[in-house]
Amino acid sequence: MSHEHHHHEHKHADGSDCHCDPASDAASAIDPVCGMSVDKGATKLTAEYRAETYYFCSSGCRAAFLASPAAYVA
Repeated sequence: MSHEHHHHEHKHADGSDCHCDPASDAASAIDPVCGMSVDKGATKLTAEYRAETYYFCSSGCRAAFLASPAAYVA
């Protein structure tokens, strides 16, 4: 029986590759566009939608969210 590790690999909205881990604590948030873990204290890339603050890993993800926030929020 083999054991496989699955990495959280995906592309950012700007097309760049990402090999990141999901957020694991209250100081982190999940980018709603790409799913990357974002350090809330380190990023200035945020947006408000329906009285909620969203955090982004890149300006491309933020721009994609701002263009159609309802597509990324349940």
